[in-house]
Amino acid sequence: MHADDIRAALDQAEQDYRPTGAADPTAIIERGRRIQRRRRTAAITASAFTVVGVLAASFALMRPEPVPPAVPGPAPSVEPVTTVENSPVPRTPQMSPIPGTTPAPGPSGSPCCSITVVP
Repeated sequence: MHADDIRAALDQAEQDYRPTGAADPTAIIERGRRIQRRRRTAAITASAFTVVGVLAASFALMRPEPVPPAVPGPAPSVEPVTTVENSPVPRTPQMSPIPGTTPAPGPSGSPCCSITVVP
């Protein structure tokens, strides 16, 4: 092979791989915009599905467990109630006088609540 044959083969190979039409700038720009639109739509869709998935998972995990129905317990036992008359505890409290004091008369004249100190 001579150098001229090699050059002719390389030129023919270059012709085979070259685009057939002239490059149209508007077609290239439109193709780029379509690609960007597709990518933007895919990103928005993926974001929406992610938000829905996170919300669904959080609601599923935070759902309270079912509460079993209430079962009535045993009936309370009835015991006799102790009345004041039957009680061994005195009805009126007993006040022990403090040495050096005398009880002051209450509103009805009886010593009840206040104490006065006698000097």
